[in-house]
Amino acid sequence: MNRPGGFGRYWMPPIVYCGLIFFQSSFPVPVKVPAWPFLDKAVHGAIYAVLAVLLCRAFASRPGLEGRLRLACWLSFGATVLYGLSDEWHQSFVPGRSADVMDLLADTLGGLLGVWLYAGYRSGPGRKGQVGAGGDD
Repeated sequence: MNRPGGFGRYWMPPIVYCGLIFFQSSFPVPVKVPAWPFLDKAVHGAIYAVLAVLLCRAFASRPGLEGRLRLACWLSFGATVLYGLSDEWHQSFVPGRSADVMDLLADTLGGLLGVWLYAGYRSGPGRKGQVGAGGDD
C-alpha cells in the first residue's frame, strides 16, 4: 500500500532516531559513575531494539513488502546491524571514545530482539503481518 504521507509517517521516525543516536555518540563518554555491570551493553541493546522496531515498521510499509513480514524483518535487522557498525566506526573518530566489538554485539542482539518483538506483535491474533492490519499504525 502506498499511503499518503507514508514517508513521513513510517520513515521519518527511524531517520530521526538514527540522527539522535549519531548526535549522542558524537560526544566524549561522560565521567563514569559506579553502575551495574554491563549496564552500558543493556542500554545499547535497548536503543537498537527500538531502532529495529522502527525500521521493521518502515520496511513493512513499502510497496511490495505488504504481507512479507519476514523479508521486512530481515531488511530491518540488516540495516540495524549496519547502522550499529557505522556508529562504532563513527565513535572511533570521537575523542574519548572508541569502537568496541562488544558494543556492536549488544547492538546486534538488541536489533534481533526488536525484530522478534515486532514480528510477534504483527503476527499476533487477528493480524496478517501487514502494516495497518490492526488499524493502529
